[in-house]
Amino acid sequence: MKKLVFYIIVTTFIGILPSLLQYGAFMPFGDFANQQIPFIMETKRMLASGHPWWSWNTYFGDNFIGAYSFYTLTSPFVWLNCLFPYEYIIESITLTLFLKLICMGLFTFLYLKKMDLDEDLSQVGAMMYVFSSFSITNLYYYHFLEPMMCFPLFLIAIEKYVRGEKYSDVLLSLATFLISFINFYFFPCSLIPGIIYYLCRISSKEHKFSGSKFGYAVFLVLLGTCMSAFILLPSVLHLVGGPRTDANLGLSVSSTLVRIRALLSPEIVEGPNHLVICTSWNSNAAYIPIFGCFLAILYCWKKRDWIARLCIIVVVLFITPLNGLFSLFTNPYYSRWAYALVLFLILASMKYLSHGINISVREVVIYSSICLVFFLGVYALGWIVQADSYFSLHKSHFIINAVIVVLFLFSIFLMWTYARRGNRKSLIKYVCLFSVVNLSLFMIKWTDVSFNVTTPPHEMLIYQGINKQYVLNNKLERLQDNHMFNYRTHFISRNSVRYNNISLLKNRPSIETFHSVKNNNIRELFNTSDSTNIARSNRFCPTCNIPSFESLMSVRNIIIYNDPKRKFIQLGRKDLEEKGDGYVVYSNLNYLPMGFTYDHYIDEKKIDSLLQIAPLPDVPLQLLANLAVTKESIPVISKYLVQGLINDNFDLDSVVMERRKTVCSSFEGDTHGFSAEIDLPKDNLVFFSVPADKGFFATIDGKETQIHKVNLGQIGIVVPKGKHSIRCEYFPTGLKEGSFCSIIALLIIIGLAFRNAQEFKQKSK
Repeated sequence: MKKLVFYIIVTTFIGILPSLLQYGAFMPFGDFANQQIPFIMETKRMLASGHPWWSWNTYFGDNFIGAYSFYTLTSPFVWLNCLFPYEYIIESITLTLFLKLICMGLFTFLYLKKMDLDEDLSQVGAMMYVFSSFSITNLYYYHFLEPMMCFPLFLIAIEKYVRGEKYSDVLLSLATFLISFINFYFFPCSLIPGIIYYLCRISSKEHKFSGSKFGYAVFLVLLGTCMSAFILLPSVLHLVGGPRTDANLGLSVSSTLVRIRALLSPEIVEGPNHLVICTSWNSNAAYIPIFGCFLAILYCWKKRDWIARLCIIVVVLFITPLNGLFSLFTNPYYSRWAYALVLFLILASMKYLSHGINISVREVVIYSSICLVFFLGVYALGWIVQADSYFSLHKSHFIINAVIVVLFLFSIFLMWTYARRGNRKSLIKYVCLFSVVNLSLFMIKWTDVSFNVTTPPHEMLIYQGINKQYVLNNKLERLQDNHMFNYRTHFISRNSVRYNNISLLKNRPSIETFHSVKNNNIRELFNTSDSTNIARSNRFCPTCNIPSFESLMSVRNIIIYNDPKRKFIQLGRKDLEEKGDGYVVYSNLNYLPMGFTYDHYIDEKKIDSLLQIAPLPDVPLQLLANLAVTKESIPVISKYLVQGLINDNFDLDSVVMERRKTVCSSFEGDTHGFSAEIDLPKDNLVFFSVPADKGFFATIDGKETQIHKVNLGQIGIVVPKGKHSIRCEYFPTGLKEGSFCSIIALLIIIGLAFRNAQEFKQKSK
């Protein structure tokens, strides 16, 4: 095991050198820089608060548990990152990268040893799992490594249960708890392959199917799932009905070809720049270092046991539309569960080698020829149908495809060398060599080195040094963790298309956040930012409407990076407030404090109809002039407001002046809600641009009151005439019920452990 740890450390260190030399840390582009670093910083801030319920820095405020349990909240490695000061967060992430890969390797080693493989082959298999294409191409999805790491432990628990070993029932429940707790999003990605594994395992000759034992296993899995309910329930409730929950199976010929290709060719990037077929973001990577699925094919061809059946079943599920069955929480074209497929193929591959059968040069040639015929055939098909989804001659695509071809030929060369020499002792060195090359190419692709080669000269200024500019050398002061939120900021950057979570780095609530787990309550409002820089701009907020949207969402400061002369500044009529190193801060002359009142209301269906008009009218301005309310709330709201009209002649300045007549004199947001003070000349509804999530409950002067959903899912509270204190407290929906369920499950598991201890104690007597 010491040798395995050494191999992992050396391979990782050499592989990530392109990043270490540029930034002094592991810091690729993509979602790693755009999400992982700022999300870990936000997690540190929220956990330090003592009440990690409501994150003002995420969208316009969001359920912290529901939003971050997918990324950071449940990771022990992130907890370790949170112990470091903010200025050393990136270095700490580099440290935990090594720790994650070491744990992944050790757990895989233990599983393969459990499957009666010798130490050498167990080490080889562990290295193949740690540095498979799935692992490498998803490194910038840093949170993907935890489910990968825990899956071998789940299989160990299943093995122990099948064999009837000591405490196996308790271990099965605890392992189920682990895979559901570590990342709820990946729970079905580990659980379903685990069930398939168990069914194949008990179908082997040395085991007889037992209905009672199978039923007990189902109970134990449910028990482990219930134990994680304190995190699982609020997370699922937050996600249900969101834009990523798509139940269809995703019928697509091209996606099937993509997944076949994933078994046959290595990868350096998860995205549209793949060899032969260009696809969307889907984690279709399943190549095992050097061999791919070659040895697994040989094993299944020559053996007819449960491992062969397991591999055939999961490959069929992978390459057919049934792949969508594993995506209960996400879009069907994703293949996030491919790590399970990889481990099963590695098991078959190592079992093949354990039988002492050497592969022949002839077999290598046949396998290589099949792969090449497939690649050329699909490429020819692309030319015939003239489909861009099959191939691309774009410069960056061509370079990546060429690199993948070279990497594939390198794997064939290593296979051929191993077939000629047949020295199993040298196999782990071949795996290390291939893994170093694959990992290095990945790092080159996702650092400034690649952009210097593939980016056109006229765009170089936009992209060059992006990690250093926005993560390492950003000089804008970061607000302290204990500051109270009372206004929003609009961050504008030339590089927003690649870095639009600057607000999270600086701990400043803003009107733009790039986050995959969206708040369903404000689906019309999320992904809002400067649409000239980012493709994910909101439907009703193109550039011309941003000034009115900033007023609606209480934006006080506009921070411009690198380009203070942009025409956008003129649209908002903003005054210069501060100039710093690489940035300029402007104040919004049309700023509206959080918490203001209206005179008129309209049915929100009228807003829906406006969204169908082209060119799009200034919808945020209409929402400033008229409070949009649901049909159910009209009988209540009509008592305080007059029915209004859509008017194309509204002027932003005059509308803002009307809204400023009655606003909250103070507003303070914290991690479990917000407080406000207001003095009303008459009974009225006070609008807060905060998502009206179910976990909120409101009080006026300490007395509970109703929250209305207004302006497309935000908070409205009817407040009587006079001076009053408003308090909105937030507590994640499902957390109490989930915690109760977890405690009960934990007590049952402790009872099972105690019973096992008593039984084994009696047997020993």
